[in-house]
Amino acid sequence: MKVLLIGHSGFIGQSLLKILIKKKINLFITKHNNLKIPRGIKIKIIDLKKKNLNELKNFDLIIHAAWSSLNNYNSKKHTNSILSENYKFLKKLINLGGKNIVVLGSCFEIGNCLGEVDENIEMKPNTHYGKAKKKLFSNLIKLKKKKLFNLTWIRIFYLYGDTQRKESLFSQIRISENNKKKSFDLTNGMQERDYMHVNTLAKKIIQLSFLKTNIGIINVCSGNPISIKNLVLRWKKKFKWQITFNFGNKSLRKYEPKSFWGSVKKLRKVLK
Repeated sequence: MKVLLIGHSGFIGQSLLKILIKKKINLFITKHNNLKIPRGIKIKIIDLKKKNLNELKNFDLIIHAAWSSLNNYNSKKHTNSILSENYKFLKKLINLGGKNIVVLGSCFEIGNCLGEVDENIEMKPNTHYGKAKKKLFSNLIKLKKKKLFNLTWIRIFYLYGDTQRKESLFSQIRISENNKKKSFDLTNGMQERDYMHVNTLAKKIIQLSFLKTNIGIINVCSGNPISIKNLVLRWKKKFKWQITFNFGNKSLRKYEPKSFWGSVKKLRKVLK
């Protein structure tokens, strides 16, 4: 099976790559300046600058895990340039015979919501990142009317893990702990979120991807809401952090809903 992983160097992409290299597949990735491939691992590297279309033909499975400027969800880059770059590349791959497309979406596509959300909720994004993801999904659905391919849209909620970007909550706390900071400011911590470790997410993405079928939107999350207060206290205990938390010293971001989490009914049904 011919498989292309786009975005192998990212937070989620790194976890996906670790799983894929153990599979009996013809694995391709796009060239990256900081790429380091372990000895004995067979991966074919595509240099997009060379514009060799033959290398991009007839992929059995394409996993799209690439996106930039995630340090700023309200950057206009998401809608002005990042969206078109990613859609054009996916469209090219589909036109060249790509059969099964798996794209990583985001709960930021939803916008304001409350409580448990399933895959049928109307998307009303309130960030440029969310708007770009929604538009990418819409563009791919339109393309499906012209081209024959399967689409699985992985709606991701909140994550944590060792290589997460430094702006994330988990990384900020860990960096403060490593720097011997005595305390860390947080909101009151009452907002509820749906958190999952990145390695758990990656395993489920690969399971869904290798079904090679038309799943559409699917929530990949825990389905279990947890308050930020309980979450960070759980992390503190698990990782034996010494830092103390100042709850109530920060205000909630305007674009973030107070409490919401994902329904896993469809996920359980598909992976039963």
